[in-house]
Amino acid sequence: MGKKRPRPKAPVQGLALALGLGLALGLALAPLAAGGAETPPTDYIYLSGTDHIAAAVALARYEWTEAETVILAPVGSAALIDVLVAVPLAGQEKAPILLVDGTLLDYRVMTLMRDFGVRRAIIVGAVAPEIEPHLESLFPALEIEVLRGRNRLETAARVNARLQAPRGSFVVGYDAVPDAVSVASWAAAHGYMIQPADPDGGFSGERYTGGYIIGGPALVGDILGLERLYGPDRYATNRAVIRTLPYDYAKVYTVDGQTPVAALLASSAACRTNSPVVLTDRTGAVEAGILPPGAHVYAVRTR
Repeated sequence: MGKKRPRPKAPVQGLALALGLGLALGLALAPLAAGGAETPPTDYIYLSGTDHIAAAVALARYEWTEAETVILAPVGSAALIDVLVAVPLAGQEKAPILLVDGTLLDYRVMTLMRDFGVRRAIIVGAVAPEIEPHLESLFPALEIEVLRGRNRLETAARVNARLQAPRGSFVVGYDAVPDAVSVASWAAAHGYMIQPADPDGGFSGERYTGGYIIGGPALVGDILGLERLYGPDRYATNRAVIRTLPYDYAKVYTVDGQTPVAALLASSAACRTNSPVVLTDRTGAVEAGILPPGAHVYAVRTR
C-alpha cells in the first residue's frame, strides 16, 4: 500500500461544532511553531473533554454512529500498555475504546453504549472486577468478555489470542507506551499483534517472522527475523515508524507525546483509516517534511 497524498485544500477557519456532554470539536488553522518547525497548511481539529473519559466518549461519537462491540479499558496511565496491545483487537472488532475509572461505569459511557446499541463489551486489563456485575445490572442482555492476566504479558497473550490469523507482530518495551503508540494504528489496520517484551528486555512471547522491534536495545533485545525501528527518544522513534510503514495520509492524528491517554484514543480511531499517529511536543507543531501538503490533521487533546 503506497502513501496517498491528497491535493491541498483551503484552510477552514472559525468553525466550531458542539458535541454535547460538555465536549467541543473546534476547527482552526494551525500556527507556525518556534524553533524552525512549522505545521503544514492543514486543518487542525481539536477534540477536548473535561476529563479522559469525556474525551474518549467525544472521539467515539465523532468516529462512530453505532457499534455492536466496545472495548472497556482502565483510565490509569500505569495500565495503558495493556490497553494499547488491545488496539488491534479494537480494529478487528470495529470497536471504539472507552475508559473506566473505579468500580462503576460512568454515566457518559453508559449513555453512549445505549445510543450505539452495543451488544458486547470486551474488558481489557486492570479494570476493577466490580464493573462486570454493574454492566450486567445496566444491560441484562449484554455479552461480556474479560481479557485480563496476572500481568501485562499475560493480558497481552490473551488479547492477541483473540486476533484472527495475525500476520506478524510488533515487539515493544515492557513499559514503552510511547513506542507502542507509534505502531498501534498500523498494526490494527493490517492485522499485526503488539507484544510487550519481558521486564529485562528479553522476549518470551510467541515469535513471528513478520514485523518489527520498536524501540532501542535497552528496551528490547535483538530478535531473529525482526528489524528494529527506533531513535534516541520517543519522537525520533515515532518518525522512524512513520517513514518506514505505508500509511494513508488523508487523515493524520497528532497527540502530545507526554499524554499517553490521548495517544491511546487516537490510535483506536486512526486504525480505521490506516492513519499515522504523530507525537508532538506541547505546542502541537509537526516539523516540516513529516506530513504531505493537504493532509487532514486531527489533534487529539485531553485535559
